[in-house]
Amino acid sequence: MTLIFSGYVASGWWISYCILGIIIASLLIYVDLFIIMLAGKYAMDEYIYCAILLYIDIMRLLLYILMLFGKGK
Repeated sequence: MTLIFSGYVASGWWISYCILGIIIASLLIYVDLFIIMLAGKYAMDEYIYCAILLYIDIMRLLLYILMLFGKGK
């Protein structure tokens, strides 16, 4: 009971949330790269759209990494 009031449980949930976010963001990067590399899925003229998709996924991954190391500060 004292661990709950001292914040150790909340810290554990925060770390679990960040690690889950990192895993999901990594999977999204992999899926987007796979879809972009498929022949015929996106036209060659849509390279800006594909670059924005990857940029958003990388920013999401970096956000969760910063949240993990910053611990919500």
